[in-house]
Amino acid sequence: MIESWLEQLDVSFKEDQSSVRRDNAPQNLAVMRKLALQVLKQVPEKTSLKRKRKKAARDEHYLTTVRQAL
Repeated sequence: MIESWLEQLDVSFKEDQSSVRRDNAPQNLAVMRKLALQVLKQVPEKTSLKRKRKKAARDEHYLTTVRQAL
């Protein structure tokens, strides 16, 4: 289960390729990514997490839908 969680973070957010290394930034971004992953999983749409994330970044109405899924 933990490996699938880590794989989802890596595939959806490219976490392994992150170049953030200073101070508390890596930990802060990890928390934000995990939060975003949980929120996107609650959206009832049958789409990949990566696609949901990109759609929320581009479409204000879809972002509102994602927020309401909380």
